[in-house]
Amino acid sequence: NGNRTINDIYVEGIIDIGGDTLTVNGSSVVDDSISIGTGVLVANGVLDNNGSISIATGTLDANSSFDGTNGTITFTDDGNLTLASTVTSLGTLSSNNGTVTYDGTDQSVLGYTYHNLVIGGPSGTKTLDGNVNVYNGDFTVNTGVTCNVGDKSLIVYYDNTSIEINGTITVSTGIINAYGIFDATTGVIIFTGDGHLYLRSTVTSLGTLSSDNGTVTYLGTDQDIFGDTYNNLIIGGSSGTKMLGGNVFVNSDLTVNVDVTLDVSSSNNYSISVGGDWTDNGTFSAQEGTVTFNGTANQVLTHGSSSFYNLTLNNTG
Repeated sequence: NGNRTINDIYVEGIIDIGGDTLTVNGSSVVDDSISIGTGVLVANGVLDNNGSISIATGTLDANSSFDGTNGTITFTDDGNLTLASTVTSLGTLSSNNGTVTYDGTDQSVLGYTYHNLVIGGPSGTKTLDGNVNVYNGDFTVNTGVTCNVGDKSLIVYYDNTSIEINGTITVSTGIINAYGIFDATTGVIIFTGDGHLYLRSTVTSLGTLSSDNGTVTYLGTDQDIFGDTYNNLIIGGSSGTKMLGGNVFVNSDLTVNVDVTLDVSSSNNYSISVGGDWTDNGTFSAQEGTVTFNGTANQVLTHGSSSFYNLTLNNTG
């Protein structure tokens, strides 16, 4: 009992840390089991988990390389696992509780299903090395940190979840699929290729959104479309009304899906500017708003049965 600091630890039996703090400055090898209640296990050396680690509300702070290839990590409550260095494997990871934080500088984020996932630390780039799911929890990118999705998928589900981008998130040809609230108020979203951002719930802010690549799709039923500049914008899903929450600028193509309504808002009459093609497979409620076509090449207008109120043709092609 009590807080202790040791050099190395080799666990062949059962260790219950409880509410204490155990600091290991050398190597840690777990062949049986460690239970962390409300306390803290600080592993400053290599941690090799071949057994089982259970975390209740306490913390496992791994400050060196971590290899759980043959082991199991089980969160029984709102505990924390922080990873500051190279992670070879997390073994079998439970995803119904707990938070995993990558808080090193430049790291690979392993392709797992997490409950809460934090792309942490004060700086650096964390790159997804596989498809990542966040299940019934939250996804956060810290200020000063970059999360590189690349060509992988990041799915945060379900409706009670949130994505909070305080730093930067980059996507080449991969996807971000947000089922819950999306907030990038102080963040940056960069598309470097034909990647996709799918938004299924409330969008508080898209932060600084790049508009020269990528596609943003609103997939909820009744949603507000955040007023911003997009590259490609899809008013998606299979039903419902998407209401403009501000003026919208689309540098490339705008598409309205079948059985979906795009409404410019009768109380605000927001405007839409499109630099590419307009494809309306659903319904466009023009109200008293203005639509401007301002491309630099030929543009195709497919308006279906909908009509415009104010239409400005300012194409220079």
